[in-house]
Amino acid sequence: MKNRIIFSIFIFIIIFSGCSTEIEQDIAPTAPSASYKAGTYTPSAPTITRAGSYGALKVVIQWDNFFDKSVASYNIYRNSTLVGSIDKEDNGPEDGQYYFYVDTALVTGSYDYKVESIGLNGEKASTIINSVGCTNYSPTGNLAGTYFDDWFTGQRFYIGGASIIAYNGSGNVGYCKSDAEGNFSINGLPAGTYSVDFYHPHYFFSTFITVTITDNQTKTTNVEY
Repeated sequence: MKNRIIFSIFIFIIIFSGCSTEIEQDIAPTAPSASYKAGTYTPSAPTITRAGSYGALKVVIQWDNFFDKSVASYNIYRNSTLVGSIDKEDNGPEDGQYYFYVDTALVTGSYDYKVESIGLNGEKASTIINSVGCTNYSPTGNLAGTYFDDWFTGQRFYIGGASIIAYNGSGNVGYCKSDAEGNFSINGLPAGTYSVDFYHPHYFFSTFITVTITDNQTKTTNVEY
């Protein structure tokens, strides 16, 4: 009888040990596949969302490529000449989903642009925007105001670091970022009706308004998220 009990205990230990090993093997983490490691994907080409003349002899370009984790930076070319670079890690989070580049010191005319994604291992993919017009508008008007949020606490919270872009159907585009107190100002907008978009990485939704700009006047509007 004693031997049977010892034998039964021995068999139980063996079975239990085997089950434990099997359970541990089932839940043990595995190393990620090489295809998921950073830098193994070719970056996608940027999606250009806005490109147009901005005030006095400037061009602003907006693109959407924030969620492509294989992108390290962007190069911007004007008529095949490199005119600017943006590092995604440093600049992207400030602008949320969108990136902006303002080309300055231009002359009246038309320009071809290329926005190039640079991968973590140097891979490249690009999008070309042809014939972006640039004009020295005069006279012009301005847009100014404050961007704020009071939904969560009931108290006004000013939203700093928001990217704000104004655009109309004539190819005119204006851009700025709100300061720490939520103040924003876009100058040099030709008269007309503009759609204005407000983006911030810490807010899930964007804010959209429509304003009318009049020459030689500043349109002031306070915008609530």
